[in-house]
Amino acid sequence: MLTRVRSVYDDFKFLASPRKKAFYTGWNGHANLGDEVLLMAFRELFDRKMVFYEKGYIGKALKHLYKGPFDYVFLGGGTLVHRSVNALEAFKTQGRKKIVFGTGVANPEYWSGIKGSYSNIEGWVKELNKSDYIGVRGPLSKELLTKWGVAREVKVIGDPALFFLRSNITKKKKRKVLGVNAGLTGGMLWGGSDDRFLAALSGELKALGKRGWSFKFFPVCPKDIGAIETLMEAVREYGASCVKNYLDLKEFMQEMDDVDVFVGEKLHSVILAMCAHTPGVMLEYRPKCRDFMMSMGLGELNIKTDEITGGSISDRVEALYSRLGPEQERLHERGMFYKKLLISEAESVCSPAAR
Repeated sequence: MLTRVRSVYDDFKFLASPRKKAFYTGWNGHANLGDEVLLMAFRELFDRKMVFYEKGYIGKALKHLYKGPFDYVFLGGGTLVHRSVNALEAFKTQGRKKIVFGTGVANPEYWSGIKGSYSNIEGWVKELNKSDYIGVRGPLSKELLTKWGVAREVKVIGDPALFFLRSNITKKKKRKVLGVNAGLTGGMLWGGSDDRFLAALSGELKALGKRGWSFKFFPVCPKDIGAIETLMEAVREYGASCVKNYLDLKEFMQEMDDVDVFVGEKLHSVILAMCAHTPGVMLEYRPKCRDFMMSMGLGELNIKTDEITGGSISDRVEALYSRLGPEQERLHERGMFYKKLLISEAESVCSPAAR
């Protein structure tokens, strides 16, 4: 009952706003820090111009009181293009102006092997060619859209979570503390086995433990906990702790201040580490990770989860540690480029002159 009342209240609050009305298509509401941070970025970037309807479906009160369509429909952050049937339907029907902003494109290099996992290319191309703006996460996403026949201009604007890049660099303490993220994917990763991946990662963490490293683990969703417990047990003798209030962005970033270098599987664990100027190694469980790392010019720090070998992670971690100052400067320069671009492109999207 309380949930229904809250839902109706949210609908009335949305309707009462004098700002432009926008439908947000993402994967929020699932206790995943990455997806929630993306929505937070949209609120900040567009707050003065519009209000977002965030449910992903039309509530009963809104259905009766608002005859739509919305002024805008947004494909939000996340890998939605060619991946989500619901996102395609919303993009097709929910808004007068159609905006793709920092979205990723599902890469058939991986997803074509996953039965029933993504929608038809033709339908997406048709709708994208009707869109008013297309800005994607990284160069691989742009390359796919161009290859498939999207004729509209496609810009690489970075991942919207880069909006939370700190303005100033906090110098690292150099205590050999490694931040780590990993999770259970149900075998939905390169190599098809969480167990093999975790075994390979454990081996690399143990090698670092023998070199004097301790570990702080960063889940970003509940499914990460099981994997992290396995890894913590493997390195407990070297010192291991876990961030508890991981769905709080402020606390997540503050905990990152104790970390010198980061190693992460989940995309936004690494992006948020970088927002705190923490150099990191990306463990590419799906192509979206490589898409982001290429956008940042950091492809050499990307390792597929089925290509972890002895030294592939530990050597990169040690190399980053040896040049922490310059690496933090590099992250700031590249992250700030995208933060400024996200802000300017958001202004462009809202401009009356925009198509």
